Amino acid sequence: GEEEEGPPSLYLAQPMGEGNAKPYAPPEYLLPAARVKVYIDTLVAIVQDLNKQQKQQQNDATSTTQQQTIPNTIIFLGVLLRTPPSFIQPTDPKRKVDTSTKNAVQVALEKQKQRSENSIEVGLAPQAFEVLELSGERRQWNRLQKQERARENGSEVRRAFNIYTSNLIYNDSKYKFAASVEEKRNLIRNNKLPTATDVIRSDLDLRDLFRNQVQTYLEDGVAEYEYQVKQGDSIDFVELESVLKSTQVACDKWFSFIEEKEAKVALEVAQQESVAWYP
Repeated sequence: GEEEEGPPSLYLAQPMGEGNAKPYAPPEYLLPAARVKVYIDTLVAIVQDLNKQQKQQQNDATSTTQQQTIPNTIIFLGVLLRTPPSFIQPTDPKRKVDTSTKNAVQVALEKQKQRSENSIEVGLAPQAFEVLELSGERRQWNRLQKQERARENGSEVRRAFNIYTSNLIYNDSKYKFAASVEEKRNLIRNNKLPTATDVIRSDLDLRDLFRNQVQTYLEDGVAEYEYQVKQGDSIDFVELESVLKSTQVACDKWFSFIEEKEAKVALEVAQQESVAWYP
């Protein structure tokens, strides 16, 4: 059959951190994202409880306790959705701005210098291309960084996740590859074996995909709440529960990239802090 076009076999590749561990950032960098996760889990629990109470109230119209607690729960849910707690504290470590491409330009220039000192001539075109390509990559990277910072200004959720991912430590020379020896030989022969850079970029892209889903679903959740509270007596939070559960799934997928024991520390701290949200 015909060979598949498209990216190399990235689905078989797993990035690595130092040693044989997963890519890693210290737990303090995870705390802002952990606060987002605890916030989402709290919203899901509240709306599930609310829907349960409403169902019970329909079955038992005489329950005055529920008639009092339901409006209070709706108000509290609105407060959390409209004015979320701060996910980033002044004492939290900052998002790291990556300078790797600038360093890559310096490396290319150093290589040229070494070649000229050792009287190794590779021709003007490769030398110029090497630096120009990296300079172009640096300019593109700087543009992307600028765009991302603008997006972060509009979303603390986005910034919270970026603080962790921008501080991840990757092994930039090797990765785990779950292919047979024969598959690997074929990929090498066809020049389709992914590089460590390909694998790292793919890993970051996936993390960012789930981060974007969390942000979008949360915004949808706020819009759904606002729509429902305008419905008077016929408020129905079934759709809101569905949207918030989708947010929770996306957030859990983002956290699945992190070792459970590392996430546990940050989540416990965030959980203790969340007590302050309740009236």
